[in-house]
Amino acid sequence: MKRIAIVLSLLCMLAFASSAGAANIVIINSDGAGEGFNDPTAAVPVGGNPGTTLGQQRLLAFQYAAELAGLCLISDVTIEVRAFMNPLTCTASSAVLGSAGTIAVLRDFTGAPLSGTWYSMALANALTGVDNDPGVPDIQAQFNSSINGSPTCLGGFNWYYGYDGILPPGNYIDFVTVVMHEILHGLGFQSFINTSTGAEFGLFDDVYEANAEHHGAVPSALTIMTNAQRVAAVKSDPNLHWIGPNVTAATGLLSGGVSNGHVRLHGPATLVPGSSYSHFSTALTPNETMEPNYVAPNHNRGLATELLKDIGWTVQCPVAVAISSFSVRGVDRGAELTARFESTYPTVVVKVYRGEGRDGSLIDIATESLNRQTSFTYLDATAVPGKSYRYMIGVIDGEGEFVTPIESFTMPKAANRLEQNTPNPFNPATAIRFTLASKETVTLAVYDLNGRLVRSLVSGTRELGTHSVTWDGRDNAGTSVASGVYFYRLDAGKFSDTRKMVLLK
Repeated sequence: MKRIAIVLSLLCMLAFASSAGAANIVIINSDGAGEGFNDPTAAVPVGGNPGTTLGQQRLLAFQYAAELAGLCLISDVTIEVRAFMNPLTCTASSAVLGSAGTIAVLRDFTGAPLSGTWYSMALANALTGVDNDPGVPDIQAQFNSSINGSPTCLGGFNWYYGYDGILPPGNYIDFVTVVMHEILHGLGFQSFINTSTGAEFGLFDDVYEANAEHHGAVPSALTIMTNAQRVAAVKSDPNLHWIGPNVTAATGLLSGGVSNGHVRLHGPATLVPGSSYSHFSTALTPNETMEPNYVAPNHNRGLATELLKDIGWTVQCPVAVAISSFSVRGVDRGAELTARFESTYPTVVVKVYRGEGRDGSLIDIATESLNRQTSFTYLDATAVPGKSYRYMIGVIDGEGEFVTPIESFTMPKAANRLEQNTPNPFNPATAIRFTLASKETVTLAVYDLNGRLVRSLVSGTRELGTHSVTWDGRDNAGTSVASGVYFYRLDAGKFSDTRKMVLLK
């Protein structure tokens, strides 16, 4: 998928969770009748989103993204978000996907961790335990309604409103990812300095700025720089760094985007207003949700959680995924994997990993999205009888991926077998299954009570494994046969077996 620039406002906000003490988000739908979040266009439920109109799906996806963004944040004050779907800038090659901003900021409140320092209102409310701006929403957020499949907007891209992060074929942008990105800005992943002039808002520091540095510069801290020095700092990648202790302690999660022990911030040599400085660098590997460009669905908060801790949020996450059981067993058609788990998130993605032999590398062989399910079963139909494998299950939610212990397993050796047809008695057709222990030349035929050939069903070579053949109650000439008792016989190499079946009309 091509990279699409996310143009962001400088000020953004917010959080959500449903457990006691956790931040509670209320979305204020501010669209007019028949538009945006109220669009009555019929829609088919998709990816766990049960909405049956376009507006309903948009609003539900927005709420789900808010839950992902703020699940573990602690606040006794409800956070209100005024939300719109509006036609924002969109050309054939780039678009403003969304923007969000805190409506007010606050400093020098009782209990403020840093004096003379601005905090977004939602964070200030969480720190004081009271609503410091009652009657006024905390955040305003809008998202681009022009992304609707029109060829004049991104060449025909459309929003995907599912919860599962699995895009259908075609050109789609994951709405949940974009909304979560914006809400994380509102939670505090933002600075209030003017990146064009270097001026601080109201001549005071902000808490984001207090955790940033221009590595190697004198001074290195943005809070004590001149305006001109700050202008240089926000364009100094790879030397524009986040130096908060929680993000720094998590640098081991990255294989790229770390410099001098710190995570890099986005500071391209050419300033990009609304994008420079208020994001992680695009050099981070693996990709983080809070990079400046949308690349693919990503419902994982990643290092943004650690950044929120650095600016003052209290984060208390329950165990995100608890995997209670995982087992592998051999069945007729392959290796059957079963797992049970609990997650604090309603939608998770489950991955199946397999390696061959005792030390073969684990490779992702299947991915499935589950909505409000706590059990998972998968059949590896490609597992070969007599061969050894290593299996592992990964459960992915907004906190990351949680994996089971590796299960070593050897597929039982297959045995030649002819099964009873189903259904039996039957009318008008029945299925006959047989299993081969190895590749064989096979004949399978139907006979009457006098031993006369009625129908030849299989004649030729068949591979190892289980096979199924249907008899439609007709003879070799295509004529329907009479009701009665018939026999079917399998010959495969030295193996031979015969079973009885009944046709009732």
